[in-house]
Amino acid sequence: FDFTKKMVVDKVTGKIIDAGEWNVTSHTFGYKDTPVIDGYHANKRNAGGTVVTPEDLNKTVTVTYKTNGKIVPVDPNGNPIPDVPTPTYPTDPTDPTKVVPNEPVPEIPGLIPSTPTVTPEDPGKDTPVPYNPVTPAKDQAAIINYIDADNNNAIITSSGNLTGKAGARIDYSTKSTIEDLVNKGYVLVNDGFRAGAVYDNDDGTTQIFSVILKHGTVPVTPENPGKPGEPINPNDPDGPKWPDGTDENSVKRTGTQTIHYEGAGDRTPSDDVQTFDFTKKMVVDKVTGKIIDSGEWNVTSHTFGYKDTPVIDGYHADKRNAGGSVVTPDDLNKEIVVTYKPNGKIIPVDPNGNPIPNVPTPTYPTDPTDPTKVVPDEPVPEIPGLIPSTPTVTPEDPGKDTPVPYNPVKDPDKVTTVEGKQIIHFVDGDNNTPLKDSDIQTHEFKITNGVPNESSHTFTLVNVPVIPGYVAEIKSAGGKTVTPDNPLAEVTVVYHKIGKIVPVDPNGNPIPNVPTPTYTNDPKDPTKVVPNEPVPAIPGKTPDKTTITPVDPTKDTPVVYKDNKVPTTPNTQNAVVNFIDVNTGKVIKTSGILSGRPGEDINKLYSSAEFIKQLEDAGYEVVYNAFDGDGVTKYFDNDDNTVQQFTIALKLKEKAKTPDPVLPDPEVPVEPTKDPETPVEKVTRPEQPVKQNVAVPTPEKPVEKKTNDNKKVLPQTGADSNEAATILGAAATAIGMTSLIGAKRRKKDDK
Repeated sequence: FDFTKKMVVDKVTGKIIDAGEWNVTSHTFGYKDTPVIDGYHANKRNAGGTVVTPEDLNKTVTVTYKTNGKIVPVDPNGNPIPDVPTPTYPTDPTDPTKVVPNEPVPEIPGLIPSTPTVTPEDPGKDTPVPYNPVTPAKDQAAIINYIDADNNNAIITSSGNLTGKAGARIDYSTKSTIEDLVNKGYVLVNDGFRAGAVYDNDDGTTQIFSVILKHGTVPVTPENPGKPGEPINPNDPDGPKWPDGTDENSVKRTGTQTIHYEGAGDRTPSDDVQTFDFTKKMVVDKVTGKIIDSGEWNVTSHTFGYKDTPVIDGYHADKRNAGGSVVTPDDLNKEIVVTYKPNGKIIPVDPNGNPIPNVPTPTYPTDPTDPTKVVPDEPVPEIPGLIPSTPTVTPEDPGKDTPVPYNPVKDPDKVTTVEGKQIIHFVDGDNNTPLKDSDIQTHEFKITNGVPNESSHTFTLVNVPVIPGYVAEIKSAGGKTVTPDNPLAEVTVVYHKIGKIVPVDPNGNPIPNVPTPTYTNDPKDPTKVVPNEPVPAIPGKTPDKTTITPVDPTKDTPVVYKDNKVPTTPNTQNAVVNFIDVNTGKVIKTSGILSGRPGEDINKLYSSAEFIKQLEDAGYEVVYNAFDGDGVTKYFDNDDNTVQQFTIALKLKEKAKTPDPVLPDPEVPVEPTKDPETPVEKVTRPEQPVKQNVAVPTPEKPVEKKTNDNKKVLPQTGADSNEAATILGAAATAIGMTSLIGAKRRKKDDK
């Protein structure tokens, strides 16, 4: 290693003006592995690692080799045996400081060594090995058994009895037998007969060596299916054959959904074909030829997607979209037929209903957004000298012609009026019965000299109302256009009953005698139900989900419940019903703590009807009732950490007298109304978070107003701020009692 530095000398004076600094102050050399010299051992495995400096430049490290010791055969008295080999220990090729361990001792005819190998502790010292004369021995017996570990350790085959002198090498090899068994489907686990084994010196026993094998297996996959009837092992044509049920169809099946279109002539779309592969893996025993694992299909069923039906102008289809078929490995092919039919026409007719000759009869154009419909409000053709009874046509049946009466131009100075009307019906689609009064809008046309003051009138759209227990097919209805000749427009809004949550066992069978709650209506959307609906609690069972959000609100949703592994005693659960003024956000009344077991009907314990009547008499009106206003039974849940809370929201009618708030005694929660035949244990728990089942509307910000006594009064209620504080304090006390009573109950339960 070179140490270097740079100096600077004054060329005039010849003096050193900058002595400089060495590039480094020291350098550490690396280590060098000591070379291996056979017959010698070194005192160091590696050498080096010295440190040099600019002032101490040279280091020397010495590695010393010494001669290895020998194996010295000696007689039983310890005297060296003359004229026999005395091999030197070979040096360990991986470590020059050691010799090879377990070094075999030399063979001496007629003598037996006391040890077959030597591992010297000191590689430089000789090792004496005593030898004894060979004593003639009887013939010894040995046998090698081939064991089937997968068949109760049964013997597959055997070497038969092998004999020889004690100490003599057993002249036998397991190689060919193992190869033969492997060809028959076996797999070697352990060959217990090592090469070079010798006969023992025990005349009373037969030496037994075991070769352990197990059954080989072969996977059956879609890529490598079985070939029933053919040998599993190509090397053993007489061995086991592939069993039935392992062919390609047993591990791969293709499900197909075919949407077939018909009825539009040469414009008919081609079939739409979708496929899905069911696959599984099987395992076959190569020795027995039996199926040991039949496997499972990757899925038990597959649902195909939907395909929008193509729009063909001049034709209407019977399906807007098609698909959604379910195939299984045992039911693979599904076909759906979509049929097109020609659209109808607009047929001008005279006042007697006879078609007018030589005039246009236009075909309805197909709705470009819906192949099952035609374009609404299609203009009728203009015919000189004639006036149509309607300016547009919206066919109810897109396949039927629509006759449109035309009348000659009428005499002048004749004035009439026609009342246009839009009627929206709200009906139960399952039995076509009305669910509420129809919505009716009217408009008057004035017709002078046979000419209306306006050709048409379009009514406004109406928001479809939310009807508890039903969902509508549309969110808004109406917007229909009437004319003097076709003044009536009727619209039917179809509702369907809301589905339920149906608890089922793991086999899909409904569980008897348990709650099946109906979904809760979405208060803002008549076509939907509330998402994340909690499933009912069933004692002793656990659902596979805690909430459901129905994809189709009219269909029941099965929820799988499994029995709890360790039966548990259901805990008492708590609930509370709060009456809230939505304009102030204040609690008017609380039911107090309602207690019961998980899954028990809360509505049997308490009814809001009596107190709602009191508040209505006082000028309130109900905005929504999330407890018993929708007719859906509420059940105690199985959550020990929360108190269920239900909200009934009210507001004051205009100019109504402000009633005094009705609250429970601050010290005692309101006692729930009880069914005389169903006693309910009054139980609460330590302080718990309250679970709000229905969102409470955000109250409007209070506005102060002055009174004669200069007190601040809350809007609408007329209650002064002190009274409001009392109301809120009492409500907090009622809910807080849950914690106090619950703490006592918890201590009792702990005892």
